[in-house]
Amino acid sequence: SRRGELNHKSAIIPKLQNLKAMDSNGFSDPYVKLHLLPGNAEATKLTSRTMEKTLNPEWSEELHYYGVTEADKQKKTL
Repeated sequence: SRRGELNHKSAIIPKLQNLKAMDSNGFSDPYVKLHLLPGNAEATKLTSRTMEKTLNPEWSEELHYYGVTEADKQKKTL
């Protein structure tokens, strides 16, 4: 609904390149953690899907927080 569209905040996860290899196989399994701050509730945390064995992940993913009020939009950041 249009009302739901107005009460959300979203972030598009970018393509990343040349990440540091963290696994013994010379790759990493990267993911993105997103926090809506200030706030420490579990509802303020989102996580992307994990990209297996890559140093150049392309998520093509958008994460959404719903129920964000106009007041929240003024005082909270991603």
